[in-house]
Amino acid sequence: IRVLVLEPGCADDYLKCHLKHVSLDDPLPYEALSYVWGDSNKKDQIHCGNGTLSVTINLHSALRHIRAEETERVVWADAVCINQDDIDERDKQVRLMGQIYRSARQKLVWLGEETKELELSLQSIQNLRDNF
Repeated sequence: IRVLVLEPGCADDYLKCHLKHVSLDDPLPYEALSYVWGDSNKKDQIHCGNGTLSVTINLHSALRHIRAEETERVVWADAVCINQDDIDERDKQVRLMGQIYRSARQKLVWLGEETKELELSLQSIQNLRDNF
């Protein structure tokens, strides 16, 4: 599989990364990012290797928020780590997603930028947890 090595930076720095191939049998420790794709027509750019990648605004926001200031962060995110234009690769990788998430050191969930609705939803979940 491919993982995204997110280079360190401050909040407003441009996102920079490179892709690295790893084996699920002996993977480099990585975090699996689950997120809402959002509107696929709204895109932003990240520097990746010698080029740029176009990613959804929501993925861009997630990567910006999880980026560390001083160390690289190794992340698996489907839209970047799976070649979405290669149907054979995409089909094979989708079948591996359970194993990809199980092999991850940590699972991250990004619901989007903070909104009043999101805050209320998370508060409701916490209330349910506290009462059961």
